[in-house]
Formats: sequence, C-alpha cells, structure tokens
Amino acid sequence: MTPDNRNLLDELRRPEAGTMEFLYTRFRKPACRAVEGAGGSHADGNTFFRVAVIHACILAGRDELPETPDWGVFLTNLAEAHFRDWASERNLETSLANPAAEEFLPDENSRVHTRKLIRARRQWQKLDKKCREEVLSASKNGDYSVATPCINVYLKSVPDLLPPDNQTALPDVAVYALTNEDFNRILLTVDRHEASLALNQSATKPAERRKNRTIAAVVLLSAALIAVWAYFSEPKSAEAIFNENYAPPASILLDRAERAARDSVAISLPAECEQTLTEADIFFKQKNWEEAIGTLILMADNENDVCKSDALFYMAIAGLQLENPELSLECLSKISDIERYGEDLYWYQALAFVKIAAERPGKRSLARKAVERARSNTVIPERKARAEKMLSELGE
Repeated sequence: MTPDNRNLLDELRRPEAGTMEFLYTRFRKPACRAVEGAGGSHADGNTFFRVAVIHACILAGRDELPETPDWGVFLTNLAEAHFRDWASERNLETSLANPAAEEFLPDENSRVHTRKLIRARRQWQKLDKKCREEVLSASKNGDYSVATPCINVYLKSVPDLLPPDNQTALPDVAVYALTNEDFNRILLTVDRHEASLALNQSATKPAERRKNRTIAAVVLLSAALIAVWAYFSEPKSAEAIFNENYAPPASILLDRAERAARDSVAISLPAECEQTLTEADIFFKQKNWEEAIGTLILMADNENDVCKSDALFYMAIAGLQLENPELSLECLSKISDIERYGEDLYWYQALAFVKIAAERPGKRSLARKAVERARSNTVIPERKARAEKMLSELGE
C-alpha cells in the first residue's frame, strides 16, 4: 500500500518499496534544491536526501520522531543539515542563506552517528566477496581484534571511524552497521529503490548523427543471425553472459583521453584531481582494484562535479571487477553529468544488472530491462549487436 502523510510514521518503522516510492516521488526534489541552495551539487542533493531517508527510518524505529511532522519540511531540513555537517567536516564553504531549521531535527551527534553507520557499511560493500564474508563473520562472532588481512584492508578504509585508543579492532559503529538487522533492512530497501530509479531514469537523447544505411543493414543482419543462433542454442548462464561482454579499459588515463577526443567541449580537471587519477591509474593497470577504489574515493567526495563523476565512473568499473555490482550501480546513479559518459554509463549499468542476475537468477528480467536500455542508447553497431545477443541469451 502506498503510504499517505497520516500513516507514514508507521510505514517508516518497517519501510517497504511503496514507502520508498512515496518518499522519493514526493520529497526528493525539494530536498535536493535545498542542498543545492546551501552550496552543494545536484549529486550532493541526491546523496543527502538518501541519508535523510535512512536517518528518518532509524528514528521512526526507535520512536524518536514527532507524531505529525510536516514530512516535506522535515526531510528537506534533515538532508540540508546532513550536508552542512559533511561540508563543515571538510572545511568546505556553504551558503549562509536560509539554513535548515533545527526544530524537530535530531541533534548533531545523532546525525554524525548515522553518517558513520552508512559509511561503515558502504566501505564494507567495496571489499571483494571473500573479505566481505570474513569481516561480517568477525563482526557476528565477536572476533573484533583478529588482525586478518581482510580486516586490515577494511580498517584502512575507515580510519575516521576508529577510536584513538584502539586502531586495530573493528569499531563498534562498524559492528552495528554490519550486524543490526533493522539497519540493514532499511539500507537494502533504499538501495533497491535507488537501483530501480537508476534503471528507469530518463535516457539522454543520442547525439545527432548522420544516417548510415550500410551500418543499419549490418546491425539488422547481425540481429537476424543472433536470433537464429539463439533459437538453436541452450540458455546461457548470466555469469557466462557477463564474462563474455565485460571488458574494462586497460587504463583510466587512456580511457579519459579517448573520451575527451570525442567531446566537442574540452573538460579540464583541477591539478589535485589529475594527480589522484594518475595514482589510481597505476593500481588500475596492475588490476589492484581495491587500491584503485581506495585512491579514487578521495576524489569521489570532491565538490568539483567533474572530479566526482570521474571518480564514481571508474569506481563503478572496479566494483564489477570485485564482483560487487551493487557498488557499481550506486556509483553510476550518483553521476550527475551523465551526458559526458554517453552510452558507456548505460552499458556498465546493464552489465552490473547482469552480474546481479548471475548471483540471483530471479533478477534476469531486471537485467533484460537494463540491457534493453543500453541497446536503445547506443550508436555503436558492434555494441548494439552485443546487446541483441545478450537479450536473446537472457531469455524472456
């Protein structure tokens, strides 16, 4: 049932898909505008609305929300307050005009704690599958101080969460974030809705191009041959489909250079972002995906949209290498200037959904929709043919 303003408090205590659809449809745009008005980017607006929704669900579960708040005002103010906190922690300037009203809002300590919980789980999601399982097992079993390689990798990714008196054990905030069922149910519900939004977001119009009958004929012939091939072939696993079609760039810098050569307007990066990309590229070429992500994440929080988007795009690619398609989708959904990445964004998004289908066969229909979107947004004949083949292999 889609909630209304009267029963939303009850819905937030155990949020479901209908709750998320209502919140995002009704309240996300004004919250994003408030964050942008405070000095944030469009991507910041989306990020901190998500944080506000998660925080509201946590508070509702603890009966710490007023009975009849104005939900639009509350979520808008909460998103803006979280953004201002985050900007202040990084010594970033924010607009002084119309700061969020503090009335009915959780205090700063509560907001900081919520962001730490989200960060603790987000960094855990960036580990490879083996390390995720190992860190989760340690959290559940109370083996907080066992210095395994996986735990050390995780601890290096969350230095700001470690207490001064113990830098070698899993912090309490991480243990809670990984093991608390209510918190994880909230994040899973939010993440599923955002993945759905990413899949159904309005596609940018393809660039104007000259009609080429020869290319069209090649594509049609390829599609016909694929259809015949599929008819006589056995169904293929999503894992095999992913492996046949996923080919990451060999180098971040080379990939950016090729993209820049196709752009009509030159895009320049601040010197510190160029340096970060250069450092990440070393790990990228070495196929050291964890270190590549660890380097790029320093750029993903940059206030410059170009820096942030480049970091998110290559983190998404590395996430697929780490068998973490959820991270890839999260990164791709936060890229604000999607036209700069053109059809590549839709292609990697489709591959992420195919990877999810490899782990959860019930998601093949969702993967099909993503591949269909990638097909409709490509002007590359070879890629269109690949998409056609993937669709035939995924089946109905």
